Amino acid sequence: MSVTVSRVTNLEDLQPYRETWNELARVTAGAQFFQSFDWFECYWRHYGGGQQMEVLLVLDGSKLLGIVPLVIRTENRRVGSVRVLTFPLDDWGSFFSPVTPHPDATMAAAIDHLARQPKRWDILSWRWLAPHSPASQAIADSMRANRMKLFRSTRCTTAVIDLPQTCEEYHASRSGKFRNNWKRWRRRVEATGEMRYEKFRPRHDPTATSDPRWDLYDACEEIASRSWQGSSSTGTTLSHASVRPFLRDVHRAAAALGAVDLNLLYLDDQPVAFEYGYWWQGYKTSLRFGYDQSASKSGIGNLLWIEAIQASIDAGDHTFDMGPGSLEYKTQYLTRTCDCETLDYFRPLAPKAQLIALKQVLGSVRKP
Repeated sequence: MSVTVSRVTNLEDLQPYRETWNELARVTAGAQFFQSFDWFECYWRHYGGGQQMEVLLVLDGSKLLGIVPLVIRTENRRVGSVRVLTFPLDDWGSFFSPVTPHPDATMAAAIDHLARQPKRWDILSWRWLAPHSPASQAIADSMRANRMKLFRSTRCTTAVIDLPQTCEEYHASRSGKFRNNWKRWRRRVEATGEMRYEKFRPRHDPTATSDPRWDLYDACEEIASRSWQGSSSTGTTLSHASVRPFLRDVHRAAAALGAVDLNLLYLDDQPVAFEYGYWWQGYKTSLRFGYDQSASKSGIGNLLWIEAIQASIDAGDHTFDMGPGSLEYKTQYLTRTCDCETLDYFRPLAPKAQLIALKQVLGSVRKP
């Protein structure tokens, strides 16, 4: 049987592939919730306007070998607006990759298809790749095989905790200063009231009737509004009007898939700190974190991170991705940092794309 590629440009035609898509996402190496059908569906319903869907289905005969979710979006650069073909993530998470347990065959077929089809884009940008991963290597190899010149860059750096089997092992790997701080934070918090920790990670419910525990999510929103992020005019925390409807829809979908991971700390039964994210096949992604400013001096935020990390260890997770940004603060928790890689191809017949490529070349030459 020969491998073929089918292009899907609307959500209705993707619906029949929902279950198969999610099954593939569960057996894709290093996959996260962002590679599920349900994430893509929520993302598209909220942010699909002004973009062109370009989902590639790679089939071996009648068998779905892999899915390459892509969108064409217009981005404004100094040279003007350019059309970019990329993954549908928009920096909500650290990493993304094609949805397939067979990255070599999937990307060889998908990139060959992109190379042969009329170009509705100026830049092909494979963003949010984990360096040296099977997906990243498959993309690079397939691009070279099609004589598509690649420009490699780092989009961001994320804080990662490779979780051991026990909490004792994790604490033993931390410095003596960290362990002393942990005890001090706990004493301070307990001196201000009775502390209680609650974790919510629902089971996967194929009937999509699982309780999303809106009471807990609403508590996270309320804390976010009372945190320093709540007053930010440029932020995207849970309570901000610009993203609130989207994140609530994603929460509902993620709860039905068993992909929500929510952590709350209470003082005297009042929620004062939250850490909210997603879980997928042992990989925990932290999306948002916050605490009531009135409790900031007690170390409540630090204590919640420790509780969330310990809960992930107890749940048998293998990775805790704390997300990019604030790396100096996260150093006390992480076991390593990981760059999020971008592989760009600038279409030769797109003048603006070539100007951007030239700037990248000149920038790399000037670096010491």
